[in-house]
Amino acid sequence: MKRAIIAAILVLAAGSFIFWKWIGIGPTPMSDKELAARMINELNERADVSEVQDIVMLDSRHLFVPFVSTNGDYGMSFWVWDRFDWEIRSIDSDGNPQMWHLREDDPSKQYLVWNLAPESKVEELDFYLIRNRNAGRSDGNDFYSPRVQMEKGVSLQDQRYGVSRIPDDWIDIQKSVPKQQGTGGTLGIWEWSRTGVKDFRIGYVPTLSGEREATNNSSTWSSTYGNIHLSYIFPLNEDELEHP
Repeated sequence: MKRAIIAAILVLAAGSFIFWKWIGIGPTPMSDKELAARMINELNERADVSEVQDIVMLDSRHLFVPFVSTNGDYGMSFWVWDRFDWEIRSIDSDGNPQMWHLREDDPSKQYLVWNLAPESKVEELDFYLIRNRNAGRSDGNDFYSPRVQMEKGVSLQDQRYGVSRIPDDWIDIQKSVPKQQGTGGTLGIWEWSRTGVKDFRIGYVPTLSGEREATNNSSTWSSTYGNIHLSYIFPLNEDELEHP
């Protein structure tokens, strides 16, 4: 009887070990800025972090950690919880706006991130979701794509870094199936993706408080340490926007 009990305990213990090994434990809070700075520097000494400005939790498994280097660079790091610990997936010495896609093909998991140096003189960022109008014919179906231009403004006057999930109306329009009536009926979302219409894109227009000042960094760099989906957001020219 005792042997059976011992055997059952061993089996249960082994099963628990295997379960936790493959499933992992839930994320633990991360709030120690000095520890975060040390972890970044240990992973990549080029970062030379002197100050972690904040530790921003996007959700239970994703952290945005902006920092300032000894040279005065305003950089960003991106952290992901991986079963047992927080892992740094990317470090970027350049704090220009980027999009962090937490989950592929899910617009509700898209986050705008930035960390701009005061020398940039940027006091406001206006982000735009744009899709150009287009029309044509594909697989016997006529299609028309109306122009989309949506705006979201953020102020940098109080703090130089930030995180913002894209607005709900941006999410809704990306998720919506375009109702395009043609000779062959309504185009489904997969047919629509093959029509040659340009995808939605996001850009930004910076508002400056004065002339830009020279920065300390002559070059920028970024390093990636695992699976992560980041995309740079580029500034827009005035002729790319339409005004009433």
